[in-house]
Amino acid sequence: EIFSWKSKDEDGEMYEYLSEGMRPYRNSEKLWGFADKNFKVAISCEYDRVEEFHNDMAIIYKSDKAGIIDKQGNVLLEPVYETIVPVPEKGYAIVQRGGRMQLISTTSFKPVSNEYDAIGRGDKVLVVIENGRIGFIGNDGSELVAPQYQECESFAFWDDYAWVKQSGKWIC
Repeated sequence: EIFSWKSKDEDGEMYEYLSEGMRPYRNSEKLWGFADKNFKVAISCEYDRVEEFHNDMAIIYKSDKAGIIDKQGNVLLEPVYETIVPVPEKGYAIVQRGGRMQLISTTSFKPVSNEYDAIGRGDKVLVVIENGRIGFIGNDGSELVAPQYQECESFAFWDDYAWVKQSGKWIC
């Protein structure tokens, strides 16, 4: 059930959430948790910040580090990451820790790829960058092409091609 809820917190700030039957709320210590649709505490307030639930998962923050919990409050991914970009419909999340990025499975919540300087979002194929070179991985984390290209344009793996530059020449 999706619903909208507006209220003022103890500081008079207005907030509104639509979140798969759960609503973020903040206690008097300014810590965040979740209440259910009947305003009963579902997940205790222990987080510095929370995001809405999507696909039965919510990103939570403790000491400026991000993690993921489920609707029962179970920690699926410890809050140790600078950023988390979940793409659960494709089975992965992109996480960043210490300036390095990696794919995590949204089924097992374990790493499935190598670490890279950067990872782009994608459907079946994702662009990765390592030491200024571009390569490609599958959404399951498998390395399809090791980072070796200087540039990438017209990235269109849904049509089975990408233009890449290697040794100063463009190839497809």
